[in-house]
Amino acid sequence: MHPNPTAARRRFGRALAAAGICGLLVACGAAPADDAAAGSPDGTAPAATVAAAPGPAAGPGFQATVTGDHALTLDGVNAMAGARYGRYHLSFSGQPGGGSGPVVISLARGDTASPAPGTYALGDEGEFDGNIEIHPGPVDYAIEDGELVVSAASGDELTGRYAFSARERAGTASVTVEGSFRTRAAD
Repeated sequence: MHPNPTAARRRFGRALAAAGICGLLVACGAAPADDAAAGSPDGTAPAATVAAAPGPAAGPGFQATVTGDHALTLDGVNAMAGARYGRYHLSFSGQPGGGSGPVVISLARGDTASPAPGTYALGDEGEFDGNIEIHPGPVDYAIEDGELVVSAASGDELTGRYAFSARERAGTASVTVEGSFRTRAAD
């Protein structure tokens, strides 16, 4: 017999709730980063680390590290590609946590064909242009230069990486962004 049955039931209820939350996180695909232990005290990877593109068994997702006037790390599942509005788009969105709002990375080009594997220049003069929006606000940064590397392509399911610099449209702030992705076809 436990000396305080009410306290024992409360502890069991808390343990059961924690197990349920852990099960939901695993079902949603949550997993610690490979190098999370080597990162900062809060378990995140160091800012200079950019994860490789998701592996073959992984579903759609993306990783991004933003440095400069904003510093944050994203790891999200919202990675889509497809033709809309007479242009071909790649869109990545996620929320870094820690009280930060959502972040949206958008890349687009003037035709509607899915890109083949290869390296594409980013920026107004490149094959793809785009922006990064950091909320709240939003603060909108236009991509100035960089590259998009598509390492594998099957229709709108693309795998690759990107690196670019961007400048605030209504100000002087700038950011550098590096990341990797695996897209799904946009609905």
